[in-house]
Amino acid sequence: MAAGASWEGFLEEATCSICLDYFQDPVLIPECGHNFCRDCLTRSWGTSESEASCPQCRQTFAPRSLLPNRQLARLVEETRRCGGPWGEEGGSFCSKHREPLKLFCKHHETLICLVCDRSIEHEGHRVIPAEEAVQEYQ
Repeated sequence: MAAGASWEGFLEEATCSICLDYFQDPVLIPECGHNFCRDCLTRSWGTSESEASCPQCRQTFAPRSLLPNRQLARLVEETRRCGGPWGEEGGSFCSKHREPLKLFCKHHETLICLVCDRSIEHEGHRVIPAEEAVQEYQ
């Protein structure tokens, strides 16, 4: 149990708090030390040139100086490669978030987890419980 809990904490550290997925091209905001995917942060800031703020702590700052976080990128890649401590049960868990696949996205016709349901990728899609999908597609 302790190993699972520590792995869960590690996965949380390897996950962008905006898209709720593994970091892609992670960047560090030097003013506050928080990390985000470069694209997520750019979209979050929009076109405002005068002032930016951290989506996590809301600290504001004038320049948009982002530092690539190569060490975090390597750790995330290693996390993806290792897959985590799920063994043979891997098929019943989301490959992105390692959460149980409890929902069915009708748009993508695939099983998803609760975190996926809240993500931009599935925003506005019709999602039903997995059990209901089984009944519907039999």
